[in-house]
Amino acid sequence: MKKYYIAYGSNMDLEQMEYRCPNAELIGTSMLEGYELLFKGSLTGSYATIEARKGSKVPVLIWKLGEGDEERLDRYEGYPIFYDKKELEVKVEENQMTAMVYLMDKQRSFGKPSDSYYQVLDRAYQKFGFDKKILRKAFRKSLKKKGISYVQGIEKDCEKNKS
Repeated sequence: MKKYYIAYGSNMDLEQMEYRCPNAELIGTSMLEGYELLFKGSLTGSYATIEARKGSKVPVLIWKLGEGDEERLDRYEGYPIFYDKKELEVKVEENQMTAMVYLMDKQRSFGKPSDSYYQVLDRAYQKFGFDKKILRKAFRKSLKKKGISYVQGIEKDCEKNKS
């Protein structure tokens, strides 16, 4: 049975996915309607997650997983402790399909992602032509919810510090 996976965070990085899931195949890009990108986590760091929000959308990559890929992703994503899994409908080109996505518990705290993590997402948005306003909005909202003062241009600092 084919298993599809929706990536919206660092698994939009092609090299990372090749390492993590050597049998996965990139199917295409899509916009996940009715969801919002946010950064949440724990004391060890803040990472991308999505939550249902009417009128919002999140750019995503759709992967077809191969043998052993889902089990490897489960380990990398900290399933079922850090992320849970859900099946969502997503449209790729003209094809509607069901795909698995990892979601953090809504009770997790908002936070600031590391510069290197943010850069991975920024590069993916650039590579696939996604609107970076969505990424910046998620960053600003997550900082605000965490109670961190937002300094305009902080995303540019993250982008400048690319290795």
